[in-house]
Amino acid sequence: MSELTGPAARLPKLRRQMEALDITALLVTDILNIRYLTGFTGSTAQVVVTPTQAAIFVDSRYYLQAEQQAPLYELVKIVSPKRWHEVVAEYLQRLSLERVHFEASLSYAAYEDLTRALTAGAEGGITLCPTRDVVEGMRLVKDADEIARIRAAAALTDECCEFGLSLLRPGIRERDVAVEMECYLRRHGAEQEAFATIVASGPLAASPHARATEKEIAAGDLVMIDFGVMREQYTADITRTVVVGRADSRQREIYAVVLEAQEAAIAAIRPGRQGREIDQVARDYIAARGFGEYFGHGLGHSIGLHVHDGAGFSPSSTVVLEPGMVITVEPGIYLPGWGGIRIEDDILVTADGAEVLTRTPKAFRVVG
Repeated sequence: MSELTGPAARLPKLRRQMEALDITALLVTDILNIRYLTGFTGSTAQVVVTPTQAAIFVDSRYYLQAEQQAPLYELVKIVSPKRWHEVVAEYLQRLSLERVHFEASLSYAAYEDLTRALTAGAEGGITLCPTRDVVEGMRLVKDADEIARIRAAAALTDECCEFGLSLLRPGIRERDVAVEMECYLRRHGAEQEAFATIVASGPLAASPHARATEKEIAAGDLVMIDFGVMREQYTADITRTVVVGRADSRQREIYAVVLEAQEAAIAAIRPGRQGREIDQVARDYIAARGFGEYFGHGLGHSIGLHVHDGAGFSPSSTVVLEPGMVITVEPGIYLPGWGGIRIEDDILVTADGAEVLTRTPKAFRVVG
C-alpha cells in the first residue's frame, strides 16, 4: 500500500500535533497553510479543525472551487450580508468549545471582530488563544509529492539561469536581463516568479537584495543574478555570480572564499544537526579569511509553497534537520563600493546527508 501524501495525510497529522499541544480547535487563516492542509488554491478562505470536525469557509467566488479541491472538509458558505467573523463564530459556538487557538496571520482587527462575535449571546463565550507555527512546522518536512514538485521547479530554474547568463554582455541593462528571464520562465511552464528577479552589477551587487535597474552592465562588472520560480505551486531559488568581459584577481579570490564556504556548509548537513550549526560552518570559514563583517544575512531559508517557507540556517536557528527538509545554502560577501558575490543552491536533507537540487555549474565564470 502506498504512503498517503497531500491533504489525506496532513489532516490526521495536524490533529496529532494539536493533541500534543493541547489545542482543541485551530482556526487557520494563513492562505498557504490552508492550501497545504486542504488543497484549495483560491486566495481567500478560513479553516477550522477540531479532533472530529474540519471545515473550510469561503465566499461565493470559491464555492465550486473549494468543493472540488477540498473534499475532506465541510464546506461552509459565507453568504452576504453575514460577515466572515459572524459565520465562523456561529460555527464555533455550535461545537460547544471553550478555547480556540488562532494563527499569527489573524489581524488584530479580525481578532477583535471575532472576539465580539464569540461573546455575543453566548454564556461564558469562547476564549481565543494565540499559537505559532503549528502548520508551518509541518510544512518544513516535505512529502514525496512535494519533493517531486520542487525538483521540477529547480530544473526550470537551472534552465532559466543558463539562459540569463547567456544574455550577459557589456552594454545590456540589468532590467532587460530580468525581463527576458521572466518571460523565459512563463513560456516554459512557470506559474509565476517566486520573487522579483535580482540582477545587480558592479557596486550595486553589494546590496544583497538589490533590484534590477536601468544600469548598463560594464566590462569587468561582477553580476549577481538571484531569482526563483513557482511551478506546480512549489518554488525553487538560485543565485549565481559571474564576471562580464574580464576578471581580476580580487574577484577570483573572494569568489573562491564564498564557494568554499558554501561547499563546507553543504557537506555539514545531516539529520539531527541544528540550523545554527550549519550557518556557523560557513560563517566561520568566511570570518577566518577576513570577510566576516561582510556576511550579514542568514545562510539559508526553507523553500516550499513559499520561497521563504520557514526556518532554515541562521545564527539563531534551533530547527533540527530532518530528511525531507529543503533549505537554501547561500553565503555571500558584500563590499560597499566594490560589489558582492553570493552563491545559492536548494538543498534536500536526506537520510544520510544532503542532495543539491539546483545544478547550474558554480565554477568561477567569465561571460560576455
